Amino acid sequence: KQKTAYEIKECDWSSDVCSSDLWKDLMISHAAPEGQLQAVIAHLRAGGTIRLHTASDLDVSGSVEAQSAQFTTAIPGRAIKLAIAKLQSILGGPLTVGMNGFNNLNINDTLHSKGRTVEVAQGIVDTQTARISLGSVKALGLALGSGDDAVRVHDASGLSSLEVAGQDGADQYFIDNAALAIKAMKFLGHLGQEALNVDLRNTGVWVTAGKIDTAFGSIQHRSEEHTSELQSHSFISYA
Repeated sequence: KQKTAYEIKECDWSSDVCSSDLWKDLMISHAAPEGQLQAVIAHLRAGGTIRLHTASDLDVSGSVEAQSAQFTTAIPGRAIKLAIAKLQSILGGPLTVGMNGFNNLNINDTLHSKGRTVEVAQGIVDTQTARISLGSVKALGLALGSGDDAVRVHDASGLSSLEVAGQDGADQYFIDNAALAIKAMKFLGHLGQEALNVDLRNTGVWVTAGKIDTAFGSIQHRSEEHTSELQSHSFISYA
């Protein structure tokens, strides 16, 4: 990997660890060699704002500690993965994360064992550990932890697709009426007792096995292990 950094006190490029002086920003430019499809980040630490520019897909699987973080791709349409359990604001509270140019965002929380609430509204994903500005993201994926999680989608937030994969917890999904503008939604259950709550006011509805079709798009609700409809799912339609 070829990288340049500014205002950095110490860097261990072999292990992808970078840190800056207290309260200073950390700037990283990653020039992907020809054929490299993904850059993997193990750890980023700064006293100010982290700004990372890349030309490849980005996998932030390690920890990020800063006042805020900004991830930018030079090639529109790239994908980014975030392990949200490892995001931390040095100021306390959720870490502010911005993205530019990415089309796909995959949020990984599979290592988290306690329940968490994730909310999507006005172009922001709030995971309790981070407030993530979607920017140009059109496809959002959420891989939940093993606790009793709740996902609340208040509006479309510019998304065209949403996919949520649960684990063993009793997960609950809440889809507000304004979120039905998302053309394709998919909820994959596991062993838990999931409940899907959808506000279907003022829209035509067609229900088939494992799928709800509306005038705007479709909502699929199937088990990851079985092709049949999950019996544990329930649907709430508002008059």
